[in-house]
Amino acid sequence: MTETNTSRSMINIHRSSSSLWSNCRPDIQRRINALLNYQAEYFRLRVKFYRQLQELQYAYSPQFERILERRRTIIDGSCEPTELEKQINWSNISISQELEQVSTKNMLDTSNSN
Repeated sequence: MTETNTSRSMINIHRSSSSLWSNCRPDIQRRINALLNYQAEYFRLRVKFYRQLQELQYAYSPQFERILERRRTIIDGSCEPTELEKQINWSNISISQELEQVSTKNMLDTSNSN
C-alpha cells in the first residue's frame, strides 16, 4: 500500500466514523484524533520500512541468485563442485548456528510480548 493510499484510507476512515464520535465528549474526541494521528504515523513508517526492505532485497538478489544457480548446477549434476567447494567451511556452520539462536530468541521475544 502506498503512502497516498494509506492517507486516503485514513481520511475515509475519519470521515465515515466521524459521525460515530461527533456526539462524544470533547476529551474522547481528542483521544480518538490522537489515536488516528498515531495510526497514520504508524502506516507511514510501515510504508517506509517495506520500501527499504524491498530495496535491500533488490540489492542482494543477484548475489542470492548466483549462489542458488551454482547450487542448482551441482544438484542436477550438470557441474561438479570445485576442490574448494568440496571442503567444509566451518565458519558457515557457525553462522548457521548463530542464525538459529537469533531466530529462536526472536520467537521467544515475540511470544513473551503477546
